[in-house]
Amino acid sequence: MFIILTNNPLWTFTASPVESLKKHRLASGADCKLVMCGLSSIGHTIADTEDRGLLSICGFDLGAFNVIRNLALNLI
Repeated sequence: MFIILTNNPLWTFTASPVESLKKHRLASGADCKLVMCGLSSIGHTIADTEDRGLLSICGFDLGAFNVIRNLALNLI
């Protein structure tokens, strides 16, 4: 599982984290997951809503730990 904590969801790199995750999955065959945690909200999300291995959340408190844990354990 990869977890990215950010205040800036706008990516200026050649590939977004979602694209990089998809490439990593293809190359490794691993069922990797990605959590994008925006520490402030500007109303954007990068997660693909059809991909159960991607989670986009805003804010980081004790509740976020439970959600991330449940995603890692395939409970959600």
